[in-house]
Formats: sequence, C-alpha cells, structure tokens
Amino acid sequence: MKPAINKAFEDEMRRRIEEVRKGIKIKETVAALQDCVEGVRELTREQIRAAEILLKKSMPDLKEIEHKVDANTDLAEYLSKARDRAAARTTQH
Repeated sequence: MKPAINKAFEDEMRRRIEEVRKGIKIKETVAALQDCVEGVRELTREQIRAAEILLKKSMPDLKEIEHKVDANTDLAEYLSKARDRAAARTTQH
C-alpha cells in the first residue's frame, strides 16, 4: 500500500474502533455486574463473559497502568485524584 492509502486506512479503522467503543454502554454494563454481585440480579455465565469482553474493549486494563507515588504524596489526595481521573474516563464513554 502507498503511504497515503495506508494512512487513510488507519484513520478509518481508528474511527470505526472509536465508534464501537462509544456504542458500548459501560455504565449499564458495570451496573448489571454490580447488581449481580449484590444478589439483586441474576446473570448467566454467558452474560458475564460478554460483559467482561465489552469492558476489555472499552476500558483500559488497570493492570497495565503503573501508579507511582512519591513518598511525600498525601495518600488521601492521591487516591482522590485517581478516582477523579477514573470518573472522567468513565463519563467520556
């Protein structure tokens, strides 16, 4: 492929991936899983697996995110900022 065609193809693929990610209802999926954990709602094994796959496709894997905390960092402040960043990412989807 020529570079211009390759670039156009990559751009189109990124756009499509982003559309799919936006279509995944993260809040509803997490709420359903939470209800299952709390015994409010029953989910089949297949539904739980499907939710896992959707969340992996739409959210970053927290195992891959490295958190570094300076010894002088106030832990409560650090956790508050981390929670705010996570909430911001969730509301973007």
